[in-house]
Amino acid sequence: MAQVTLQTTRFGPITVPPERIISMEKPVLGFESSKRFVIVEHSDMFPFVWFQSLDDPDLAFLMVNPALFYPEYTIEVNIKEVEDIEVDDHSSVETYSIVTVADDRSETTINLQGPIVVNVDTQKAKQLVLSQSNYSVREPLMKSGEKLTRVAPGDVSKDAAMKDTVRRVDIPEL
Repeated sequence: MAQVTLQTTRFGPITVPPERIISMEKPVLGFESSKRFVIVEHSDMFPFVWFQSLDDPDLAFLMVNPALFYPEYTIEVNIKEVEDIEVDDHSSVETYSIVTVADDRSETTINLQGPIVVNVDTQKAKQLVLSQSNYSVREPLMKSGEKLTRVAPGDVSKDAAMKDTVRRVDIPEL
């Protein structure tokens, strides 16, 4: 498979090697025609990433690992729900939630009811719908009174105390 070059609305031209193309086995609800994506990282937006559609140059979702903002967040999934993304080992799965940035940054929300799970070994992904979840599609990104400040990617390790990390993150300008 050859590289894909796309003129995106948000990032301009991007070239994506085939091994970075993520195939959505169950597309994002409402965006069923977009089945190929790439995760675009920018150090000035860490820990947020963009989920850029390769099928629609105008479509890019802002995402983040939900555990950074909700350390207690877990998803219970029947193995049948992830068969199509070929999950053999849970350590090969990364979980993201779509973030909706409000004009008033304190009203920014995160979709915890519809996480996107990516098998990093197969580059297959899907959006789950957690119908038995107590979370909603518009949970506050930050708890009331919490302040966001800049953090550099090197300042955070995967083993860091997530709660302290969260308070040091900027909601990016769009």
